[in-house]
Amino acid sequence: MSRASELFAAPAIAVAMNPTETIVDEKQVFIKPTLHPALTEECMKDTGVTQESVDTANPLQAVIQEFNDYVYRSFIANNKDFCL
Repeated sequence: MSRASELFAAPAIAVAMNPTETIVDEKQVFIKPTLHPALTEECMKDTGVTQESVDTANPLQAVIQEFNDYVYRSFIANNKDFCL
């Protein structure tokens, strides 16, 4: 029987839309799992993510709000183009 999948990490990269396509910012945010709070040994081995990283992370709703705030501060408020 398979388990339902759940997000526990949200990586993001901001790339300048110029000829060199320079990376201007990188983020790796962990998400506190709610359906399956304990990561499997296989998951930790395959991803390198530790149980402590997700235990101390914010829940998905908070991570989404943080990401929205980041997009606003970094792009919208500075009148910069962006694409998700």
